[in-house]
Amino acid sequence: GAEALLAAMRRLARRAGCRRVRLAGLSYDHPLCRVLRGRDCSVEMHHARSGGAMAAVVSLRGALEQMAPELARRLRGSAARDFRGSVEIVGGGQSVRLVLDRGRVRVVGGAGRTAHRIVAGPAVARLLIGSEEPAVLAVQSGIRFAGRGEELAAALFPKQWPALSLVDHF
Repeated sequence: GAEALLAAMRRLARRAGCRRVRLAGLSYDHPLCRVLRGRDCSVEMHHARSGGAMAAVVSLRGALEQMAPELARRLRGSAARDFRGSVEIVGGGQSVRLVLDRGRVRVVGGAGRTAHRIVAGPAVARLLIGSEEPAVLAVQSGIRFAGRGEELAAALFPKQWPALSLVDHF
């Protein structure tokens, strides 16, 4: 685990005469980072508004269908677990409804009559990957909510500390 990795890193650093070790590209929530934050360390985060890691949603419905089991798990673990109804998610020129029924999630196409909305626009990819809490994304990117949309967004799309692995750089 993380302790064994840290012990190996200490040995290698000592052999090489290094007083400091720098790790790059780890998610804030990475198991090693969790251990390190309980010790003496410095944490640096970099954000690029444009030109950094970027994502786009090609098919909002397809993405949400793939995420449905995880969304149900998140919903069941939230204060909104007993919610019954639907929420419309709008982004990237697409609109999809999620039908929520006491912890179950079903994806249905297109807009329908619902009082609960998450209008994410071009920030829909950031919402889905959890780059920030939905309320923070609303301030940063203009996401709008109607009805219980903000509460449902917080339950379904919490911050996930996504990280781009160094092997993904090209």
